[in-house]
Amino acid sequence: MEDLKWIKLLLTVLTTIIIVYVLKELKAIFLPLIFAIFLSFIFAPLNTFLYKHKIPKLLVIILMMVIIFGLFALVWLVIYTAVNSFVIEFPKYQARLINMINEYYAVFQDILLRMEVVFAKIPQWFDRTQILSPGSFSIPRIVTGTAGTFVDFSVRLFLTLIFLAFIVAGANKLEKRLRKVLTDSGNKRTFIVLDNIRQQMKKYFLNKTIISLGTSLTSMFFVLIFKVDFVIMTGLLIFVLNFIPNIGSIVASAFPILICFLQYGFGWRLIGISFFMITTQMTFGNIIEPNFMGDRLNLSPVVVLISLIFWGWVWGAIGMIIAVPLTSAINIILKGLDEQNIISAIISDS
Repeated sequence: MEDLKWIKLLLTVLTTIIIVYVLKELKAIFLPLIFAIFLSFIFAPLNTFLYKHKIPKLLVIILMMVIIFGLFALVWLVIYTAVNSFVIEFPKYQARLINMINEYYAVFQDILLRMEVVFAKIPQWFDRTQILSPGSFSIPRIVTGTAGTFVDFSVRLFLTLIFLAFIVAGANKLEKRLRKVLTDSGNKRTFIVLDNIRQQMKKYFLNKTIISLGTSLTSMFFVLIFKVDFVIMTGLLIFVLNFIPNIGSIVASAFPILICFLQYGFGWRLIGISFFMITTQMTFGNIIEPNFMGDRLNLSPVVVLISLIFWGWVWGAIGMIIAVPLTSAINIILKGLDEQNIISAIISDS
C-alpha cells in the first residue's frame, strides 16, 4: 500500500509536468480556446434570453460575432490612435531621458569619488552610452515593429471566434450527453460546478471591466488636468494592466508619472500627478473594488501572486491577465470533486 501511494504521487507529478509542458508549447491553441470559453460564459445571459424568444441559434452566433468584431474594431482604432501619437512624440522624451540619466550618473560617480568608496569604479562595467544611444534603444522602433504581433493577435482572434461558435452551437448537445452518462448525483455536482464557474467568470470580468474603466477614466482626467502628454495611452495602459492584480496598477501608474517628470522635471506637477495617480489606484483597488467584487474569487493573496508568476511563465502577459479567473476555476473544480481536498484548502482565502 505504501508503494502504491508513492507511485500514485509520482504519476501525479509527472502528469502535471506533462500538462504544463503541453499548455506552454501549444499556447497558440489553448489561449484562444480559454478565451472562447470565457466569452461563452459572458454571453450566456444574452444567449439564454435570445433562445427564450425563439431566435435561431445561427442568428445568435452571428450576433455574437458582430458584437465582438465591433468591440475589437473600436478598441483597435483607439489603440492605433494612441500608439501613433506615442511613436511620433516619444523621441524627444527619449533624448531627455538619456540626458537625465547621464547627469545623474555623473553626480552619482562624483559622490562615490568624494566619499572614497572602494567600489566606486564598479559602475564602469555598465556601458550606458551604448545601451541608451538612440541607435540601439528606440521605443518608436520597438512599437512600430509589432506588426507581427498584430498579425498573431488577428489569427488568435479568428481561432477564438471559431471555438466560440462551436462551443455555443454544441452547448445544449453536450449538456444532454453529460446527463445521459452521469448518475443523478454526478449530474447535480457537475452542473453545480459548471454553473459556479460560469457565475464567477461572468462576475469577475464584468466587475473588473467596470472597475478598470473607472480607474482609467479618472486617471485620464487628472493627466489632462495637469497637462501631461499621452492621455489616451495612459488610459489604455491603466485599463489593460489593471486586469493584472497588484503588479499591473503599479506599472500603469508609473507611466504618466515618468512622462510628467520628463516633460516638466521635478516640481508641483510631478507631486500632484503622483499623488492623484496613487490615490486613484488605492481608492478603486482597495475601497471600491472589494465592495464591488464582494468575496472576489476566494483566493489567498499568496496564491494570486504565485498564479501570476506561473501563468505568466506559461502564457506570457495574456496568462497574467487570465491567471486569477483561471486559478479560481481550477479551485471550483477541485471543490466540486472533493470538498475536503488539501489543494483547495491551501489556495482558498477562507
